[in-house]
Amino acid sequence: LAVDPADSQHLFAGTVSGGVEASTDGGVRWQTTDVRDGHVLALSITDEGTIYAGTAFNGVLASAKDRRTPKKAGDDSSKTKDANSHHFVEIAAAQLNAIHAQNVVGVTVDPLNSQHLILGTNDGGLLGSTDGGGHWSDTGAGLLSRSPRKAGFNPLKPTEVWDGSFDGGGLYSSTDSGSHWTRHLFGSPSNYVWMSSIDPNSGTIYAGSKGEGVRRSRDGGATFTRIDGGLMPQARYITFDSSRPGKFFVASIGGLWRSLDDGATFTKVAPQA
Repeated sequence: LAVDPADSQHLFAGTVSGGVEASTDGGVRWQTTDVRDGHVLALSITDEGTIYAGTAFNGVLASAKDRRTPKKAGDDSSKTKDANSHHFVEIAAAQLNAIHAQNVVGVTVDPLNSQHLILGTNDGGLLGSTDGGGHWSDTGAGLLSRSPRKAGFNPLKPTEVWDGSFDGGGLYSSTDSGSHWTRHLFGSPSNYVWMSSIDPNSGTIYAGSKGEGVRRSRDGGATFTRIDGGLMPQARYITFDSSRPGKFFVASIGGLWRSLDDGATFTKVAPQA
């Protein structure tokens, strides 16, 4: 999901086989965009409202706000939905083809510069653009994995970025907005870090892994300790409630878990879908 920063009722959803859909009423009703099929692996949106979709086999697609026509109130006809579909255009096609990257697993927007984008690919490392997707170059100096995940900026240190990687790749961090990277190894030699997330209240670093649970670092990434007690061997997503310190959610293969005490205990709040 991606939420429009200017309108919290305006949502986008990436699907497994139906492309990208949009809602203007907080998810009560959904309408099609012109991306109507395919597997969408990642969605991101800028403060200006440009939406980026990373896909499996179809590259990266972008839809700027000035390409959209608002749906007329009270008109639910399929014709109107089609006519007012969000229009997406393909970007980075030549670069992705050149590195034989079939899947784009992450599209990250720099919080200080919405023209700065970072793509995580399945076999081509990281690609970066500083002009909103017009031109691309390798942005992975020091990043040894050719299959990184989605990069994430530290909300408390806006030039600091973290990124997980495929089997055995470990976790990486950058202090210069993704130009250069440092590797962090923990767990087994085959550790697969799905993603990392930073607590916006404390700055604590969390990492979700494949088969090795939820890890936490309170020393800036020098060391990581497993905190899930074996409940969540595959932790794929971690997100925080910025209005309540200590509260966060972990999406795992077995369901959705919540902690209200900074990871001391976890409660399952939704089963596996």
